[in-house]
Amino acid sequence: MSSFSKIFEIIAKRRILSFLLNYKFFSSFQYSFLPKKNADLVIFKKVKLITEYLEQNKKVACVYLDVSKAFDTIDHYLLLKKMEIYGFRGCFLEWLRSYLLGRQQCVKVSNQMSGKMEISCGVPQGSILGPLLFLIFSNDLLDIKTSGHLISFADDTILVASAQNEKSLIDIVNSDMSIISSWFINNKLLINFDKTKIISYGYKNQADLKNKILIKISKAGCIQNKIIEAVDKIKYLGLVFDCKRTWSDHTSYLQKKLRKINYLLYYLKMFFQKNTERYCIETFLRVP
Repeated sequence: MSSFSKIFEIIAKRRILSFLLNYKFFSSFQYSFLPKKNADLVIFKKVKLITEYLEQNKKVACVYLDVSKAFDTIDHYLLLKKMEIYGFRGCFLEWLRSYLLGRQQCVKVSNQMSGKMEISCGVPQGSILGPLLFLIFSNDLLDIKTSGHLISFADDTILVASAQNEKSLIDIVNSDMSIISSWFINNKLLINFDKTKIISYGYKNQADLKNKILIKISKAGCIQNKIIEAVDKIKYLGLVFDCKRTWSDHTSYLQKKLRKINYLLYYLKMFFQKNTERYCIETFLRVP
């Protein structure tokens, strides 16, 4: 993206964001690329929900959705249609249409250049508007009616579900995931079920969800059954969550990271001052 294009996009982004925020467009469960929203709030909301359910002696499960190439598979015509429904019309909609459609890409290896191919989907990579357009496109996912709570940080979406017993929890998750899967199919996005995981949380006795979360997907006239793998721990937004919420796995994860940087600093200490070493440690620990 050229520098002029980025400046122009910054202006357009401010106008779009101001318009949408004025009408409270974004779901309160969307925490990315928005003012006063960040990853810390997502983690706090997730942990708070789980804790509240456990304190009520409920069975709790969390599904961590993995979307295949979410930013690169946004359908341009669906996005433009949604933008029109949300109130963007006239000259601005035509500008957005020209911004999205007709882009071409090619690949250069050494001195060899491939032929050009038109980009039929996805928001422009490296653009200022790209993340915001993705939020606009996926915002109605968080408005669909599910028994559990949907929470998103960009394309990292989780479903937090609870029930009084294990059987009811399984029924709720299966039902909610079928609804969510339908949304993704209708919006031409693809859930990667191989990387989508589910965890049952609890202080002692967690619900047994192994091979019990079965989603029926209708694709090309055929019904496919997709099983969501149950795991005991998962890394989400830089934190490792385990089923018993002990943080022991996350502590082990941090210890490994500290050992790596300690090894490097030991050999580089003669070249750096202490303030530089402290900055390197803090930077390293912030990397997810």
